[in-house]
Order: sequence, then structure tokens, then C-alpha cells
Amino acid sequence: MDTSPQQTIILSNMDTFSLIAVEVNRKLARTRWKRPSLTTVLLVYLTVTSALVTIAYGEQRFVQQPENVTVKHGESVTLPCKIADRKGAVQWTKDGFGLGTDKDLLGFSRYRMNVDETAGVYNLHIQPVLVEDDARYQCQVGGAEGERHLKSATATLTVHFPPTDSPDQVCVCVCVCYFIMFRNT
Repeated sequence: MDTSPQQTIILSNMDTFSLIAVEVNRKLARTRWKRPSLTTVLLVYLTVTSALVTIAYGEQRFVQQPENVTVKHGESVTLPCKIADRKGAVQWTKDGFGLGTDKDLLGFSRYRMNVDETAGVYNLHIQPVLVEDDARYQCQVGGAEGERHLKSATATLTVHFPPTDSPDQVCVCVCVCYFIMFRNT
């Protein structure tokens, strides 16, 4: 029978558990305490086995979560989301509204989920950032069988609109006004 390295670890840990259980029973036999019931032994066995499976295969969790960020209107931004041992579907939300689970977020042409499944990366990229993108964003992972649903920290994206009067525009206006004032005198 071929076994993977993870299965080998679990099997060897189960053998270790069996040896511990036998030793505990021997010690209990030498004391006044009565032996645990079959129900107690099975409960302990299932608890330890469940813990070993969780350790070997891991529970989905966030490694990196999005943080508050401020950008200028027209620039691009990437909100990070990295997940270890992902089992459920990943989606981003904007002000509580789900954007979808596909890489290309349909209906949101400027939004894209940059995905590297082997590294657990599910970053949200927005380009160009517009004023209507000023919102609260969250990365979420659906609960798969035996897994809990995850919600990242909520990150606020603040969009600053640059001033309409840039130094070049002010200079042009002053020069034109100066020329018009002195031309008429």
C-alpha cells in the first residue's frame, strides 16, 4: 500500500497514540482507579486523530490581510490577501457587496483578482482607481467541508482627487492675464 508523507506521519502518530493508550491502561490497572470505558477511549482517540489530521493538512487561515490605503485618483492599487491551506472559494467584497470569485470580476472591468494558487495569493488589483472606488474592502474565504468561513480585516481605500489647479495652469492664467492687462494700457 502506497502512502503519502502526510499519511505516513498520521499513521506513525496513530501508532504512537496506540502505544500511549496501552501504557496508560497498564498504569491504570496497577492503581485503584478503574479503567476508562470504551466510550472514553474512543472519544480520546477521535479527538487526537482529529487534531492530527488538522495538523497534517492544516486549517485554512490568512497569512496576509488587506490594510487601509490612500491613493490618488487615476493611479492603481493592489489590496493583498494571502491564504494558507485554502479549501473554500475566495471572493472580495466592496462595502459588503460580493464582487465574485472569478479572476476577472465580471461587471467590474477595472477590478481583477491576481491569483497565484500555489502561493495562496488572491490580491485585488484596481486600475485606474476612481472616486467611486473609495470604499471598505474585505477578502473572504468560503467554508469548505469541515472548515469555517473566513473574513479578513476590513481595509478602507481612500481616493484623493488631485487639485484642479496645477502650477502649470496657474502660470498660464497669470501670464495671459498679465499680457491682457498691460496690452490694454
